Amino acid sequence: MRAHPDERAVIAEFRRALGLRGPHEDAEAAAFCSTRLLAKVDTLVASTDVPPGMSLREAARKAVVACVSDFAAKGARPRLALVSVTLPPRTTRPQVRQLASGLAGAASEFGMAFLGGDTNGGEGLSITVCAMGEAPRRVPRRSGARAGDIVMATGPFGHAAAGLAIATSRRRLAATVRFAAAARRALVRPTPPLRFCAGAAHLFTASMDSSDGLAATLWEIASQGRVRIEVDAAPVGGGVREFAAENGLDAMGLVLYGGEEYETVFACRASSRPALRRRAARLGVNLLEIGRVERGRGVYLADSGRRSRMRNAGWRHLSA
Repeated sequence: MRAHPDERAVIAEFRRALGLRGPHEDAEAAAFCSTRLLAKVDTLVASTDVPPGMSLREAARKAVVACVSDFAAKGARPRLALVSVTLPPRTTRPQVRQLASGLAGAASEFGMAFLGGDTNGGEGLSITVCAMGEAPRRVPRRSGARAGDIVMATGPFGHAAAGLAIATSRRRLAATVRFAAAARRALVRPTPPLRFCAGAAHLFTASMDSSDGLAATLWEIASQGRVRIEVDAAPVGGGVREFAAENGLDAMGLVLYGGEEYETVFACRASSRPALRRRAARLGVNLLEIGRVERGRGVYLADSGRRSRMRNAGWRHLSA
């Protein structure tokens, strides 16, 4: 029995105390004056969210990306934001400039404007971003998947986890120059499919950001929808299997449980497939059909001719 609550238990306690009904979502929508507001807050903590080799500019961008990715999963665009930055002692002016430049660059990249924020001093760097925007007429929830739907994902998986392994391993991992560059780029400069989802989410029956890991995302969609998901084609990134084999790593572990991709995983009607593929092709988005929704419970994976129940695992705060 756990002595301390994990992330799920903490969220449940706060939602009960604050009178929040329904399941936890990527971003929350509410009526505000004459519009529907969509809001999201996320915190980047340097000790857990900034891998070795990531610059302060890249870290600040990642803090914004965490919110943008959740907006993408709901088919919305963030327009305004607030930021709170906690700086450790002896932070230098050039370091502050890097952080500010990263926030400004991300705001320009994703079409947002910062209204202002707050600064604090503390033991370590943390950046909290609260993003706001107008909710679409229908916001796809995590719980809408139904038997007969197909499951799709933007982008292949495994590169970011490979990049993290390269950055943190105590031994030098073997990788081609091209693969190492792609893995690092996926890790330090993820780009959510904001434009694709903004024009496609009305076709989603359920959707969720994948940053906690593909397996955890699929399990959340299956659990909230009370359905079973069968993964027939795991979205393995190019070179991931070869990299894993050469370094004695589990390729499917990198793909399913590594996280940090900031892609969108969604269910939709099979009849929506052609329209979604056309939009993805027009925008240069790598859209992959990975499975289907059936009656039942759980998430199952078919790989190398074997079908097995996928572990419900991925990144969990407070899990240690």
